[in-house]
Formats: sequence, structure tokens, C-alpha cells
Amino acid sequence: MDIPEREKVLLRRSFERLEPKVPEASVEFYETLFELGPHLRRLFREDDMSGQGMRFMTALGVIIGHLDDPESLRERLAHLGRSHANFGLTREDYRLMEEALFLTLREALAPDFDAATQTAWRRVFRQITEAMAPKD
Repeated sequence: MDIPEREKVLLRRSFERLEPKVPEASVEFYETLFELGPHLRRLFREDDMSGQGMRFMTALGVIIGHLDDPESLRERLAHLGRSHANFGLTREDYRLMEEALFLTLREALAPDFDAATQTAWRRVFRQITEAMAPKD
């Protein structure tokens, strides 16, 4: 991943601020995602959304924690991409995920979700998407 060092710092700091709010933010993320893309709801078990949300946030934390280890990160994202491909996710679905994450972070990190932090999250998620999404 090609993330400037100053943005890595912003990503780590903002994720640290997010950690105490992860249970609520993980639920908010999926609620927002399903509002943006109702068709995605069918991919998830209704009775395990809090667990799914925690898995998503944990994976996000692992990614943020490995920003300085691009080879390991590349392997993790390739693996995640292959497993997500089995569900038929499209580039548009990843775009919806990015928007849901962005809205969730804006809510959870306010008022600290400033322009520089927003830019860092957009950049990292787009690079995650590039590594995971199907090649059209």
C-alpha cells in the first residue's frame, strides 16, 4: 500500500479513538451499508450481525496495524479478496462499503474526523478495494 507516513499516523490515531466505540460503530456500519445497498443484506446471517460487525472492525484494525508491512498486507488482502469473491461482490459493492465506512467514521470520530483524516481513510480504503475487488 502506498500511504504517506503522515496519513499512516492519522489512520492509527483515528483507529485508536474508534476502538472504544467499535461495538456501536460495527452495528452502525452494517445498518448504513444496508441502507445504501439493500441487496447486500442477503449475504449475511441476520442473527449474527454484531459478530459480523466485530469481524469487519477487527480486519480493519489488522490492516491499519500492518501498514508498515506491505508484503504481509498484500497477502492478507489477497486472501480476503478471494473469500469475498465467492459472495459475488462487485466494485460497486466495495464503493458502497467505502461510503458506509466513511459515514460511520464521521459519526464515531466527530469532531476529530477532519479533512486530512478523511483523505487518509479514503486513500487506504481505495487501496484495500483495489487489492480485494474483482478485476473488471
